[in-house]
Amino acid sequence: MHPISAYIIHLPERTERLDDIRQTFAGQSAFDLHIITAKRHMRGNVGLWQTITGITGSASGEYILLCEDDHRFTDAYTPQLLFACIGEAKALGAELLCGGVSWFSEGTVVSERLLSVKAFTGLQFTIIFQPLFNRLARASFGDNDAADLVLSGLSRGTYVFHPFISVQHDYGYSDVTPENNRPGRVDHLFLAAEEKGGLLRWNTAR
Repeated sequence: MHPISAYIIHLPERTERLDDIRQTFAGQSAFDLHIITAKRHMRGNVGLWQTITGITGSASGEYILLCEDDHRFTDAYTPQLLFACIGEAKALGAELLCGGVSWFSEGTVVSERLLSVKAFTGLQFTIIFQPLFNRLARASFGDNDAADLVLSGLSRGTYVFHPFISVQHDYGYSDVTPENNRPGRVDHLFLAAEEKGGLLRWNTAR
């Protein structure tokens, strides 16, 4: 398999995050890493969106990995699982495939490893498929919009790994989401979302 083009969005002053994300991907031959300096804007959410559309506007191939610098792999991750689920999601018509999310709505179990969802939050490890690239370039984005919610609103097929293969490292602050500027909040959100997925599986199996 060819390495996945992985675009790591990063603010230069967050040097501890850059060191951490490089360590996270150390020895991971499944990825071709590109460190992308986030665009500056008085509103962090707008800067993030401009950065994302800049990446997808010049991307090529069937898909890319959009990755934020607080991503961490879970024990569930393996390269073999990643590529298998990318193939599975593609066959299902996916336009987004999330490694793990902090919240989701309207979840449905579609396989042993994937959930289908309507909306989600958490962009730290997101496969974006080529059919969505052009739609992103034409999308409107307001000062109070959130990139993850706009992306999921544009997507015609959004899937999430379950169990999660990615979570956000909780630094106790967020450069984009002020509500997450409290130690422990991010960990709690991801744990609650994964437990919600587990409950869906339990109810489906009954």
